[in-house]
Amino acid sequence: MRQICPGNRNEQISLRPLENKIIKDFCLDTSTITVCTDAGLASFDNRAFNAQVKNAGKDSNKNIKLQYITIQPIKTLAKNEQDWALAPGRSFVSNPIKADENQELVMAQLDREGWKCDGYEGVFGIKGKLGALFAEPKLMREQFDKEGNAEITLWFQGKHWRILYKNVSGKEYGEYTIGSIYLDGNLLKQTTGQIADIEEIHALDDSIHEVIIELQ
Repeated sequence: MRQICPGNRNEQISLRPLENKIIKDFCLDTSTITVCTDAGLASFDNRAFNAQVKNAGKDSNKNIKLQYITIQPIKTLAKNEQDWALAPGRSFVSNPIKADENQELVMAQLDREGWKCDGYEGVFGIKGKLGALFAEPKLMREQFDKEGNAEITLWFQGKHWRILYKNVSGKEYGEYTIGSIYLDGNLLKQTTGQIADIEEIHALDDSIHEVIIELQ
């Protein structure tokens, strides 16, 4: 399939419509699509889009898992990063962190920038733990729009979710905490960022469920 786009337009915005068209028109039999791009196409929105499970269309019950690989030229890296990337036995599955790095800080940076390592789940600070859905936001201030909102839709445990963060005070990552969480308009009684446990999720209907997370 070929698609010609205007040469004077940012190529990043052409990727998601093209993927949606492929999913809709070709009704792919595969359950996984892996998108390979260079760093120029790997905008935050494109990485977030390709880190979800998406329904194949209104006439289909099939869910498609989207994932991505972004190419980073090793020759453009600093010398210490080249040595790290080329170390014998290196694996992004079993050893994605450098020996002298703080794992918690690195994973927080990966999460808030929309990057994922194989075996590391979570996008936009939304992740699963033992089947439950949790919010652990690590978004930078510039990732919110001018109203202080940041939104993503995703699939989890077979349910469709629309997640909206509200950072009306414009705080930076590290300054805000979770205040209130609403699920389908109902205020949740929580202190850990849990949105719903596995039993609550399975009891939900098949509509899109809206989660509003107010940061303070």
